[in-house]
Amino acid sequence: MLLITELYEVLSKQVILKDDFSNNKRKWKIINSKNEEAYISNGWYYMENKDDVEWQFYKTNSTTKKGDEFIIDSEIELLNHEGYGHFGLIWGFDKNEVFLNRFCVSADGERIVILQFKK
Repeated sequence: MLLITELYEVLSKQVILKDDFSNNKRKWKIINSKNEEAYISNGWYYMENKDDVEWQFYKTNSTTKKGDEFIIDSEIELLNHEGYGHFGLIWGFDKNEVFLNRFCVSADGERIVILQFKK
């Protein structure tokens, strides 16, 4: 019965951010520069980091507040990579974008990293 109760609690949570990427109503970053490219096409948000030194990130606003409980449900696919690196989700930025949470997979698919850190 515990599993059913937990499943009910998950299903009864209010969705605060959902995007099918049919348009850019959430105002995701769209860019094409020497260091990065990001665009929406065919129901997907594509991101490419062309920089060998810095990581790139793309954000949108949500209504979550510190201490809120939430569930992240996403589909992420690495289309290709060169060399080392990670890809995934980051959330919980403070106002100065210094402290954040991240869930990512190494580009080679060998490691999963889940941590909170100071950027």
